Amino acid sequence: MNTASIVQILAFVGVLTLYLIWSAKTEMGTKRSKKE
Repeated sequence: MNTASIVQILAFVGVLTLYLIWSAKTEMGTKRSKKE
């Protein structure tokens, strides 16, 4: 495994994690607004 592929994998995992956190936050936000 060369350095370039490791960097690509780390970047992909980082973006995926940020997306999951963002989607979870927006999901909670929509649930709160629906209750109100």
